[in-house]
Amino acid sequence: KSQGIKSIVNKKYRVQTTDSNHSNRISKNLLKRNFYPQSSSQAWVSDITYVHTEQGWLYLTTIIVELQQNMVQKD
Repeated sequence: KSQGIKSIVNKKYRVQTTDSNHSNRISKNLLKRNFYPQSSSQAWVSDITYVHTEQGWLYLTTIIVELQQNMVQKD
């Protein structure tokens, strides 16, 4: 400080993914925390991850069918 030197600190960028302050229709909770459906395609879950690259933001989406109890890996 005494020599007038300051560091440059970049603010962290936070992606805003949810805006709950709206008047849009809200979907019904059809799953009702029953994570063990009786057949495939009865319940799917998904997630979106944002990845920052030199070219800009990329969006990685995963979709999981909620029938299997264990994680499956395919080589």
